Amino acid sequence: MLSLRSIASLALLAFSSTPQPAFASSDSAARYTVHHRFLPHPSSSTPPFIPLGQVSIKQDGSFDPLPIGAGSGSTSGGDDDTVADDDGKGWYQVALEPEGLDTLVGIEQDRWMIASTRSCYLATSRPKLTISTDSSVSTPSSKLKLSYISVTPFTSGSQGRGCPTGSNETSVSLPKTLEEVLLEIKTEVNVARSPSLSAAPVVDPSTGTVVPPEPEKSFFQKYWMYVIGVSLFLITQLGPDEPKSGGGGGAKK
Repeated sequence: MLSLRSIASLALLAFSSTPQPAFASSDSAARYTVHHRFLPHPSSSTPPFIPLGQVSIKQDGSFDPLPIGAGSGSTSGGDDDTVADDDGKGWYQVALEPEGLDTLVGIEQDRWMIASTRSCYLATSRPKLTISTDSSVSTPSSKLKLSYISVTPFTSGSQGRGCPTGSNETSVSLPKTLEEVLLEIKTEVNVARSPSLSAAPVVDPSTGTVVPPEPEKSFFQKYWMYVIGVSLFLITQLGPDEPKSGGGGGAKK
């Protein structure tokens, strides 16, 4: 039979092993790993994601970019790997991995948040990564949004904000570290909207009962003056015609 001390020890051990929310306190922060990859076109194979860096997001919306340690594959390689060529139809993808996922298991990538953009936008612009979190929930990873836009649109030979149509080859410059990416954190607070209420009923002060609303008037009660006016006008138009005046005179005597 277990003693009271043993039961208390087992309860304390079970409580300490329970996973806590990502934002258990105002000083805690959620850490995410940022990955990226370039999908050239044409290509016979799909390259894997490469870690670009880490970002630590606090509950108040402040963040700290954290580089991944040396030897962990944080960069895309040497200087030769930062510039790639394709026919302008390739894609550049950025993925956000929540803390705690095993990156060695490929199925875990299904839980990453991925944003894509055409590779032609990277020819003359810096990538901008926008991460939106919902501070009204205890586990913001389920409410995290990721968007990727270009700071400056590609304008050479392009129409509007579209990709260039006159050139078939594009030189794409890839960022090597997270410091080369314009990182922006947006904190969203979802406030419940109050329901719209109808006007309060009118109460008779002498009796305290609700005054019944006036019955809706019929069509004739609303427009009886116009109906009578139109009727009189039609009656005057339907009267007998005036006799025409005689043409010639009588016979001479």
